[in-house]
Amino acid sequence: MFYWNDSLTDVILPDGLISIGDYMFSGCSALTHIILPDSLQSIGYEAFIGCSSLTAITIPASVVKIGAYSFVYCDNLTHIDTAPENTVYASIDGVLFDIEQKMLVAYPSGRLDTTYQVPHGVLSIGVAAFNGCDSLTNITFPDSLTSIGEGAFEQCDSLTSITLPDSLASIGDWAFFECSSLTEITLPDGLVSIGDWAFGGCGSLTNITLPDNITSIGEGAFSDCSSLTGIIWPDGITSVGDWTFKSCASLTEMTLPDGITSIGKWVFQECSSLISITLPDGIIYIGEGAFYECSSLTGIILPDGITSIGNWMFWECSSLTEIILPDGITSIGNWVFQGCSSLTHITLPDSITFIGKGAFSDCISLTNATLPDSIAFIGDEAFKGCGDDLILTVSEGSYAAQYVKENGLPYTLGSDWLN
Repeated sequence: MFYWNDSLTDVILPDGLISIGDYMFSGCSALTHIILPDSLQSIGYEAFIGCSSLTAITIPASVVKIGAYSFVYCDNLTHIDTAPENTVYASIDGVLFDIEQKMLVAYPSGRLDTTYQVPHGVLSIGVAAFNGCDSLTNITFPDSLTSIGEGAFEQCDSLTSITLPDSLASIGDWAFFECSSLTEITLPDGLVSIGDWAFGGCGSLTNITLPDNITSIGEGAFSDCSSLTGIIWPDGITSVGDWTFKSCASLTEMTLPDGITSIGKWVFQECSSLISITLPDGIIYIGEGAFYECSSLTGIILPDGITSIGNWMFWECSSLTEIILPDGITSIGNWVFQGCSSLTHITLPDSITFIGKGAFSDCISLTNATLPDSIAFIGDEAFKGCGDDLILTVSEGSYAAQYVKENGLPYTLGSDWLN
């Protein structure tokens, strides 16, 4: 292993070596020249990642396997060449392909070209193929392309716009992650899936239209897209994954289509400009922290199919003045409304049996709430830090009555003061 050796500059590997292991030269930032032996058969995962001084490399004829991310962060690499006799890989003008030129395997990230045209006939862009190629502003894709692999264009900081061909069916995890200059992207009608974090961190992306055929959007797909103002949904989507719109700070409103039945955890976390959201009646699940720190959200109606409110769901939603809970709600998790400083009242349905720890803590404007007889448990500090004007309505002999007495909380039975 030579990884993270910052003094290694030249390497001639011995004859007879058949494999370069995973991470073997990763982080060797001073490595400028390496000769691979004719006996070599495989190059491991991230084998040369971070070799920022390496300018060129030739793959011997004997190599039949090159691991993913092998040449990522090789910031001065301009050519990946192959021996003409290699039967698995081929090089076209220093860009690495499979021998049939159906997959683009790796584009050297040290090139200064601003545009690149993927050759006709290419079916897929390989894992991390253009990862870190920060000189490219535009890429043209052939009509033959069907898939874009994991991390394929991750951190291509200068890429401004992309038009994807109609033939494309899938976009892999992290495919365009942190393409910070990407302002627009046209998704083709044939696209059926977008991977996890595929457009995460695309801070200049302003809006996006999802094609009608799409059925799957991975978790975090548009997280940290801080300029995103809107999204057009197709009818075929049934779920929104975890963290999908986390920290989309310019998103002001959202209407989810009728087909959606579940919303994942932390899905709108820190969407600080989100004022309103319309949830379809068919939703039966909303994950914990879904609206965490949505500080501009003023009101929300939860559909009748929701039976529980997960932990931290409305944490620090400081503009929330009104929330309508469905009759079927049985539990309110821990810290659900913590810091909802504008919430003045809340009606809890008779189905409620559980109120978690700190559920209404620091709701300083809360003046009244009725705790139904159905409640069997209230967690510690459920109403800690609420204003002096808060009065809880309870029934004599109920668990709620016992709780407010034991915790010294202001309460009333009906219209009579008893404290």
